Parts: sequence; C-alpha cells; structure tokens
Amino acid sequence: MWLFEDSCVICDAAANGICSSCVDQLVTAEPPRLLDISSVTALFSYEGVGAQLLQALKFKNRRAVLGTLVDALCESLPTDVDAIVAVPGHPVRVRERGVDLPAVMARRISRRLDIPTAEPLLRIDDGSQMTRDRSERLSIEFRAVRSAPHRMLLVDDVVTTGATAVACADALRLAGSASVSFAALAATPAPKFTHQGAVS
Repeated sequence: MWLFEDSCVICDAAANGICSSCVDQLVTAEPPRLLDISSVTALFSYEGVGAQLLQALKFKNRRAVLGTLVDALCESLPTDVDAIVAVPGHPVRVRERGVDLPAVMARRISRRLDIPTAEPLLRIDDGSQMTRDRSERLSIEFRAVRSAPHRMLLVDDVVTTGATAVACADALRLAGSASVSFAALAATPAPKFTHQGAVS
C-alpha cells in the first residue's frame, strides 16, 4: 500500500517517499501572478524530477510523500484565511485516476493549519459550452454551492496559465469572498526566450 512505501517514488532508491538525491533535483517554483488573487504559492517547478513526482502522485497513486510535501507547502501559506477549498477535478478524470489529489491536499492542509474546508465548488461542464469562446467558458466553468467565507484559500495540484484558478476565484467572489489566495504543489515554468525570440 502507498501508506507504507519504503522506496523513492521517483528512482525507487530506499527512502520514505522521496530520496534526498531527488529532492535536491527539484527546481524552486516561480508561480505566475494571477489577476485578483491575493497570493500564489507553489513548492516546485513542474519540470524534470518535479514533473515525475507530480505524475507519480496523480497517475500512480503513490502518495507516501504527500504528507511531507503538504507540510512543506504549509510553511509558506497564509494562515489568515477562513476556509480552504479545492479546485474541482473533472469527474471522468477523477474516476480514471482513482484519486482527487486537490481534494486530498485540501483536507491535509485543513488538518495541518486547523482551518476548515468549505463547501466544494461545482464544475459546470455542459454541452452548450462547445459554442462559447474561451472567456465565456471560463466565466461559467465553476460555481459555489452556497455563500463563501470572507477569506478563502484555493488549492490545486499544479498551476499552468492560472486560468482555472482565476475562474474558481471569480466563482468564490460571486458567492461572497473578498479575498482568495491560491496554493499548488507545482507550477509550470514560464516559456524561456532567446535573444532571437525563439522558445529555448
């Protein structure tokens, strides 16, 4: 069982979840600045060992290291929040993976910081979205079930462009939140350009 793994989830060396060599290869995240989100926190960059680590968590259900990662993430999180909520995953993908990683993270952060979790957000996926442009889809993709607490911490496993986080934050503000912070384990690195403008 994943609770009792005695090998590194990356290289299978003897370790409790992840070995020190793989930890040393993690690249510090540079999370994006997101519109109307108070703060954005991420532990590591989604590249190299960081990408392998997150893939092991999401697709192989190797969660022995998750507690350690959540503890490290909590060291940098704001504590002046009223509740925590996870970015809802697509139901089909959650069933395929057998785990809703953001929801698991939210519960662990809740216990670690002694902050309650809020009523889950609803993900809106109906056929009519196929005829809408991207901005319209993002504006209706998520909805709060009921009134949201004043200060919220939104949790996901990885942040890429940040569009999903912004859409969730918009839904929380519509439900009454005045401030939304965001946290993820990983952040996709921004494209790097050469002096000629090409992606490196």
